[in-house]
Amino acid sequence: MAFTRLIITFTGQAAVNDTMTITTNTGKSYISTVQKVRGFANQIPEPVPTGTTGEGTAIAYNSALIADNISFGQQLGGQLDISQSSNVVTLTFYNSSVTSATFSTTGTVTSTSTTDTNGAIITYPKINARSPHWYRVQENSSLGNLTSALIKLKIYEGNQSNWGSAENWTYQLSSVASNSEVLFNIAELIKDYIPTQFDGYYYSKNPFVDIQVVSYYDGIPVSTEYHFTRAFYGYGYFEEGINPELNNSYLQSNNKIIKSADSPVIIPVDRSITQSVTYLSEGEQVYTKLLFPIANSGLQIEYVTNGSNGADGFESRVILAGGSFEGNTCLSEFEGDFEFFPVDTIHIGGTDGLSIVTIENIDECKHEPYKLTFINKFGALQDVWFFKASSLSIETTKEDFRRNTMSGLSYSVSDHQYKNLFKGGREKLTVNSGFYPESYNDVFRQLLLSEDCWINYKNQTLPVNISDSGKKFKTNLMDKLISYQLELDFAYDKINTIN
Repeated sequence: MAFTRLIITFTGQAAVNDTMTITTNTGKSYISTVQKVRGFANQIPEPVPTGTTGEGTAIAYNSALIADNISFGQQLGGQLDISQSSNVVTLTFYNSSVTSATFSTTGTVTSTSTTDTNGAIITYPKINARSPHWYRVQENSSLGNLTSALIKLKIYEGNQSNWGSAENWTYQLSSVASNSEVLFNIAELIKDYIPTQFDGYYYSKNPFVDIQVVSYYDGIPVSTEYHFTRAFYGYGYFEEGINPELNNSYLQSNNKIIKSADSPVIIPVDRSITQSVTYLSEGEQVYTKLLFPIANSGLQIEYVTNGSNGADGFESRVILAGGSFEGNTCLSEFEGDFEFFPVDTIHIGGTDGLSIVTIENIDECKHEPYKLTFINKFGALQDVWFFKASSLSIETTKEDFRRNTMSGLSYSVSDHQYKNLFKGGREKLTVNSGFYPESYNDVFRQLLLSEDCWINYKNQTLPVNISDSGKKFKTNLMDKLISYQLELDFAYDKINTIN
């Protein structure tokens, strides 16, 4: 999807009292005036010349535009991106109703401006909030001695760059400089704002985190930086270094998916950098979905499926479609003869190239397969199937007391001398995976490291915790066939104690 852009090229230096005006076809306008020092909104600080004609004006105007239209207000209506390079300032309007924009000046400043429809949503960096994310402010010796820095974070959902007033900063943190730099770890502040719910429907919310950094030189605020990011409930491994972004279009580690034959394939992709997802069966295209970036926190991860989102089996699909299901022997036999979602290969086309994922369907006849869904290292929901034998057990806890059952000079042998004051319990399910390729070891690693996990159990999505604290990873060389057993604790009391 293309968006309207206004491209402003400054060909001369602005002076105090010069004015600049942007007007859009929607009736929005932004009028600003050059002043010695910016003290209020709609003021542009007097430009500092650089070695490039007009660059100082572009830098000053870009700073004012961001402050008045993203950080502190929405004079041009919000939903826009503002960037500066050399002597050029570019505004991209994400509001599709903006189809034209004009720029005009008064005073000594000279400029040219053009509009086009080549605007695209900028893909902003990812913050994987389960790993530390460091923000570094380094001293610029030409500005003096860096004494401290102030970082402001705005964590929000909805449309990107949908800012309110200045008091809407989620956090404001300051720190003194040490060794000519200031370091902030912002991941822990962000993590609690990322929802991690799952009810059977595949959907993720990834809040936007807009960052403003003010650097203080000799105690005076001198420079301001702006950064726009997306937050994911993901993490990097130690070996992947500091601030891992994991910029993959396909948000899983495995290039082979093993699933139940009567269930859809659901894969997560980063919508900002993915152009297409194509499902194939025996070399023929079954389904294709074309994608483009959308600046909304609920649409950063797209869950692409060749079936119905939230329905694993035939019965679930009927109910999800609004129908009624009546089971019988003939229907059960019919279900076994057909695969409702024929697919053996998936092609994911993104800015990082083409990813090819192969699909293997397992038709388990003896045991009831169970699907576990967890949040993987990319911060996306991912499925793992356990096809073999399972067993259910319960562990109980109690509090009791010893009581006096005497009544006069007698007592009843039917009365409890030890009486339960409280008794409850939690059920446990032991599941077995069946045989998997060695490439799935990293999937099981991420499953064990996941903080949130759910199981599709008796047509309900229920929360579970993995009680296993460790596993030995198997290999084809040493173990020949690879399978895993997991102990799952249902993450609730069997007796309803919610109050």
